[in-house]
Amino acid sequence: MKTYLVKITLRKNILDKAGTAVTKVLINMGYKVKNVRIGRTICITTDEDIELIAKSITNEVMEDFEIECLDDRSRISIQDMGAVPIASTTNTL
Repeated sequence: MKTYLVKITLRKNILDKAGTAVTKVLINMGYKVKNVRIGRTICITTDEDIELIAKSITNEVMEDFEIECLDDRSRISIQDMGAVPIASTTNTL
């Protein structure tokens, strides 16, 4: 079995309201912050096809994902699989 990190973020053209709120709070606290984007990271240990698992837990219309294999430290992005995001041409991670 291998262990993977699946990093899911909103696409760049999707407004991240939580990230905007955190950005404002950090600026108000005195930090020099330009932008914050909120996402989620899921750790999965499996022998199954991790790409299919990642696709099943991602909203393909609004989110991009990146897969990192912790066993060999390789990374797979949605573009590496030949998929073309509907509203974005780059991965957000």
